[in-house]
Amino acid sequence: MNGKGERGPASGFTLMELMIAAGILAFAIVGLMGTYISGSLMGVANRGLVIAATDAQYVLEKLKDTTYADIASYTDTNFTNLDNESIAVNVTAGTNEKDVAVNVAWTEGGRQRSYVLTTKISW
Repeated sequence: MNGKGERGPASGFTLMELMIAAGILAFAIVGLMGTYISGSLMGVANRGLVIAATDAQYVLEKLKDTTYADIASYTDTNFTNLDNESIAVNVTAGTNEKDVAVNVAWTEGGRQRSYVLTTKISW
């Protein structure tokens, strides 16, 4: 300001500077929104995997109460934690042990997902 209270030629922002600043801000916001959306989708996918792992672990715990001879015939259809969830127990018998694979399958976002948990059980 000069002595008379008027603005000098170098004060304030020009319209071009404001438009450039607004463009940079808009570009940053779009990038942050993409990150937010990606993070939200990852959260949904991880939720499904955690539930599937918990259900598979539950089945393995139930197999502890099953006799060694009846492990291959174990079935349980009471799982409804995930969309279209199904659990299959696959047993491969060895000499003194059985390889047990619990396969949890479900639908998430219109596509099939699955999780397999394996262990060995011996007698």
